[in-house]
Amino acid sequence: MKIQIGIPPVQVLGVAAIGSDLTWAQCEPCTNCYKQVGPPLLVPASSSTYQAQKCGSKACDQSQFHNELKCDSKNNCQYQMSYGDGSYSIGGIAMDTFWFRPTPFKHVVFGCGHDNNGTFNGNISGIIDSVLVRNNSLSYKQSFSKDDGVFEGNIIVDSGTTLTFLTQEFYSDFISSLTKGIGGKIVKDPQGILDVCYRDLHLDRVPTVTFQFRGGDVELSPVNMFLEVEEMVSCLSIVSDEYPIFGNLLQRNMLAGFDLVNKKISFKPTDCAMQ
Repeated sequence: MKIQIGIPPVQVLGVAAIGSDLTWAQCEPCTNCYKQVGPPLLVPASSSTYQAQKCGSKACDQSQFHNELKCDSKNNCQYQMSYGDGSYSIGGIAMDTFWFRPTPFKHVVFGCGHDNNGTFNGNISGIIDSVLVRNNSLSYKQSFSKDDGVFEGNIIVDSGTTLTFLTQEFYSDFISSLTKGIGGKIVKDPQGILDVCYRDLHLDRVPTVTFQFRGGDVELSPVNMFLEVEEMVSCLSIVSDEYPIFGNLLQRNMLAGFDLVNKKISFKPTDCAMQ
């Protein structure tokens, strides 16, 4: 299976393994590795999004493959994987951007193997966990309609409303999932209006969020989701309310089509500055 890891992306050819709990690839420096003649070894320093995970980090604490290995001299989290045929991989737990064709998945936990041996084919880079990337999908089932049946659905698309509103129960689930993906400490909005704010937020930490409408999905840009309310302070432009509304901050740089005859709405990602 071919994927790419890092920015810039480097191709990795791995064996998709159902029984494996960790995706790993051979990394430089490779102190004791099988000879790899296929794609090049990963060079962590060459990826701008590579992050070695420290002992005590969330990724390290939740890794069952951490076992009893000690941290290295730099307090980096270590892993050890072994297989029934005697093959093994030892290295460091890390995060980086994974690419599946043109689609990037940020902050994917994987193993950077520095000591790997066994019956591995020299044409492959390592092992790819069959689950790969675990995505959270939240379902919002509540709906409302007018008595005459003209209007039905569970959210209003409004180009005249700035923020996006979600009902409290769904909002709580959404925020829980989003903040886990971002990590870091939430700070107060200086204006006291928005709920979820971060200081010095790097947008590459924001997970991909997609609104799944009947008839099509709308992928949201992190730039649309977070608004800089003060220097170095960015807040989520989604809050809770009784009536759900898809506001105009989430619609920035989208060409919105309102087909009043067929009662359909469509969105197309567009660079509005070029229009």
